[in-house]
Amino acid sequence: MSAMPNDVDVFILALRSRIDRIRFEAHERQLPPEGRGEVFAAILTVEIELNRVPTSPTSNEDLKRCERLLHVLLNDIQAGVFDE
Repeated sequence: MSAMPNDVDVFILALRSRIDRIRFEAHERQLPPEGRGEVFAAILTVEIELNRVPTSPTSNEDLKRCERLLHVLLNDIQAGVFDE
């Protein structure tokens, strides 16, 4: 019998799914190199956080910060902030 994932694991999977959506949006919009660089730097920051969460005593706060960053990043991509 396999172990059920805990809430943190499920949240991390949801954030990784959002990262994939952001990568897709950035690709679809054909962002210029500078914009692409900013987007992928933000994604890398979130991925580093997600990789250290299991060892962090404040993982819930870290995850919520990651969620907010990804939400803002996706909105900015869709609003054309990185198009110039």
